[in-house]
Amino acid sequence: MTLRFKNWMDERAESPEFGFDHADLVTFNSKVVELPSFDRRSVGELDHVARLDASPMQRERAIWELFYRDASSIGYSVRKYFDMEQDSRVRANLLWLARKCAPFDAISLVEHAINDSSREVRDWAKLHASEIRDVPFQSEYDKGTYVRGRSFDQTLPLEIAGFAVMPFGDVDLRVVLSPLWFAHIQGRVMACTRDETFMTRLTIEKRYAGFHPDGSDHYEIYPFIGKSWRSSEFDTEHRYLTNARQRFYLSGRVEEDPSETCDVRMGAGRAAQTTGRLIDVEEREIGRKNYTVRRVVSHVKGQYFGWAHASVRHYLESGDILPGTIQLINPTETSLAPLVNCYICGTFRGKIADHNGDGLLDVNDIVCHGLEDGRLDYQGDMSLAPDPFA
Repeated sequence: MTLRFKNWMDERAESPEFGFDHADLVTFNSKVVELPSFDRRSVGELDHVARLDASPMQRERAIWELFYRDASSIGYSVRKYFDMEQDSRVRANLLWLARKCAPFDAISLVEHAINDSSREVRDWAKLHASEIRDVPFQSEYDKGTYVRGRSFDQTLPLEIAGFAVMPFGDVDLRVVLSPLWFAHIQGRVMACTRDETFMTRLTIEKRYAGFHPDGSDHYEIYPFIGKSWRSSEFDTEHRYLTNARQRFYLSGRVEEDPSETCDVRMGAGRAAQTTGRLIDVEEREIGRKNYTVRRVVSHVKGQYFGWAHASVRHYLESGDILPGTIQLINPTETSLAPLVNCYICGTFRGKIADHNGDGLLDVNDIVCHGLEDGRLDYQGDMSLAPDPFA
């Protein structure tokens, strides 16, 4: 053994991730970034949209596409876009992008964002800083609210990023899904948990905001089941699968021509780590309030994968990927297996936050429109009202 190799081993052997087995490097997302891009815009066109487009979603989408082309190697910086960006949610997600695609700039950008004008951006920056430095997260918030009697004890919106892998002719292309664009296409995703089943079950709500003809929302409910274990005093590892039964719209778009549908099982998996913390909460019931200490999920991170049918017809007609045109299905469903033309994978993050602007963390203030077993509860009041447009 050469001295150089011995020193290399000595430097790394104490890490629990150290090893020589390349099988450990194969994940849901591995090698996807090396596929050719679905987005045919030039670097200059992407930069123009990133700086000047009126839509925060389109600006973010362009920046993420740009940096997955290794934009840092040709002189672009995440910091430049961060400093000119007016939308706080885009700025918060740029911290995540820097960690993914511009790691040498990530630490300085996170430190810069700790002084951001937005409390939410500051909180995200402190969370990223805690992970980078491997120190406890010191949040901007220390108090929250909890509503007794709801279907779930915590409802936590997620930011989701990743890729769709789709064949075009004989070539597989990667579609870079930035967080706001993912939510635009697939709906806002929210993780919902109950205290008594926290270690075995998770319910995911997807919301397509304003999707109905009258401007109301469309919801889908996915129950996940699996196994969890404590990895430290406050960290928990979760490994979950779902094969939830859903309605598949044969037209290619959700709620388009409800007379032409079939029931299918979708298939998806997720691996996550949740980190808990104790906070002072104001417990609310009809007619009274109670103040106590409650353990909540402070933040979560992980990976996901699944399969889908992406409607090529709708893409060709509109020139873009429209909301509701990527429907999750399962390749083991014999009748619809030929329609599987999309593999979706990526990462997600979420943290407890103040969504209603009252200065307090919302533990379960956001109502879930479903039950733990996957049944839709459209009014969110346990009446099990159906979707009026499905």
